[in-house]
Amino acid sequence: MKKFLVLTAGMLATGSAAAIDDLHFYVGLDQAELDVVSIVNVGADGDPNTPQTARAEADSSMIRLRGGVAINENLALEVQYGFEGDDTDLSTNPPQVALESYLGIFLVPSAYLTDYLQLEVPLGYGQVEFDGADEEGDRAYGLNLNLYPLRIFNDEGSKLISLSGGFMVYYRADSERVDGYNFGLKVLFGNDE
Repeated sequence: MKKFLVLTAGMLATGSAAAIDDLHFYVGLDQAELDVVSIVNVGADGDPNTPQTARAEADSSMIRLRGGVAINENLALEVQYGFEGDDTDLSTNPPQVALESYLGIFLVPSAYLTDYLQLEVPLGYGQVEFDGADEEGDRAYGLNLNLYPLRIFNDEGSKLISLSGGFMVYYRADSERVDGYNFGLKVLFGNDE
């Protein structure tokens, strides 16, 4: 996390005057469907046929808010916050666990694939807490696509509103992972387009 913050601060500090001219803000709202995977050590008895680990899986969901500062079209600093989307229900298969909270900070490089389609690659740190479990944090990353519907048939169309969707690893440690798909809306501010 310290390396990420130092890298981010360095990139922001070395930004040019042209980059500051492009500075704009954005907010987004997404629905995220999550897979929660834990690898549990079940012990070793010396028999190679005995499994050493067991995999436990559960589903979850969240409403995710995200906001960011884009220094130009190709780089942004983004904060994400998620809150409970479903209640805990351990009777289902796989079990459903409630997300208490999610917080992530990301450096987001991006590139335009076409005039109306943008690829984002969030790289950073995520911290999650589920109902009845301790808060955990580690690396996080993903791929996101923004579709600008008003630019599909008009190259000069507005980029203020986009539909977004993608896949994120919200938290990944050695023995645990929380990932999933997200779909939502993103709105730009401070941009004259």
